[in-house]
Amino acid sequence: NNEDGRPHIFSSDLEKWETIEIQKDFERNDMFLEEMRHFLSVARGIEKPACDYLDGKRSLELALAVHKSNKEKKFIKI
Repeated sequence: NNEDGRPHIFSSDLEKWETIEIQKDFERNDMFLEEMRHFLSVARGIEKPACDYLDGKRSLELALAVHKSNKEKKFIKI
């Protein structure tokens, strides 16, 4: 959430939104810098990718399910 900088997750079990508290010293930009560092290390052959093909496939399936859920106005089980 850009408004308060904290992640909010909907719990279908509890049927309510939960707010995840973040560390006080958390700097949002640090995660982007770390992602760039990791990408460059992978490109240089120093590290292996943190996400593999299967992670990418699952992320795409999730994004498509979200799109379908929004379009059809119903829950999509994945």
